[in-house]
Formats: sequence, C-alpha cells, structure tokens
Amino acid sequence: MSQSSNGPFNMSTMKSSDVNDSQTCQETSELSRALSKKIFNFKGFLKRNAFVLLTLAAIVIGVELLMRMLQMLVLPLITSSLISGMSSMDKKAFGKLGLQALRSYTVTTLISVFIGIVLVVLIKPGKSHGNASAPSGGEVEAVQTVDAFLDLIRNMFPSDIVRLVSGSHHASDQHSNLVLPRVNPLLDRRTDFEAERQ
Repeated sequence: MSQSSNGPFNMSTMKSSDVNDSQTCQETSELSRALSKKIFNFKGFLKRNAFVLLTLAAIVIGVELLMRMLQMLVLPLITSSLISGMSSMDKKAFGKLGLQALRSYTVTTLISVFIGIVLVVLIKPGKSHGNASAPSGGEVEAVQTVDAFLDLIRNMFPSDIVRLVSGSHHASDQHSNLVLPRVNPLLDRRTDFEAERQ
C-alpha cells in the first residue's frame, strides 16, 4: 500500500518537473531566438553601414597619420632652408644676425623662467589639496589592446625625426601617472641606514 501511495506521488513530481523543464526550455529557446535576431540585426546594420563606418575609420586614422608625416617633414625643411640662407650671407651680416638671435634667446629664456617661478609660487605643485578622488601613486592604468595596436601604427609615422631615434609615443602617455621602480635598491638601503643613524 505504501508503494502504491508513493508511486502516484513520484509521478506527480515527475510531471511537475517535466513541466518546469519544458517551460525553461521554451524560455531558453525564445531567448536564443531573440539573441539571434539581435545579432542578425547588428550584422545587417554593419552590412548596411559598412561604407560609412570604414570611411569614418579611414578619416580618423588617415588624418592623424597625414599630420604626423607633415610634422616629420617640417623640421628638416626649415633646417635646410636656414642653412642655405646662412651660407649665402656675408660674414658681417651673419655675425649681426647671430648676436641678435642670441639676445632674443636670452631674453625669452629669462621671461619664461620668471613666469615659471611665479606660477610655481602661486600654484604650489605637489602640495596635496586633500582630493580623495585623485589616484594614488601606486595605481597604474592598464594599457588597452586597441591602444597598443593603434600606437604601433602611429609609431610607424613619427611626428619628429628626433623622437624617431629617441623614443616613441604611447596613448597612455597623455593621461597616466607612471610610477617608475627604484633602479638601485642598495641606494635605498643606504638612505634608510642614514635615516636611522640620524
């Protein structure tokens, strides 16, 4: 008797679990159909607007590369024109021009040093203003894969020949606080020892 009473109970639980499974299966299939429609719509969007998207990408990348190549040509062009102009001058005029250039360089350097000192006194860089939202020195921003790939393309066309020899441009250079490790740990120990001795 106990077996016959357990039998229908098991059947009812099996039927209810089958109903739940079929509902879950229907929901899953509806979700997958909706997702496939969205993917199809996205693919359709890409197919319909591929020309516009590729044109925008070409403009963004192409304009930056063109500007970098033009900047690369400016320095050698100006240098060669200055050298050819100076070689055609007589020595007396060249001496006067050199003296005037030296004077203007000295005056502009003194003005810039004065402005820099005034700004440092007014702004006091390095003094903490209690800004809790500022990143700490130990946090380093992660480099994105897209940025690294675009940096590779950008560095093929340097904006300056001197930079071509000395280094490269990174997207994260524009807005990151780079923390460099200590080069010589022995110097740090000696400094700690001297601090303890005092």
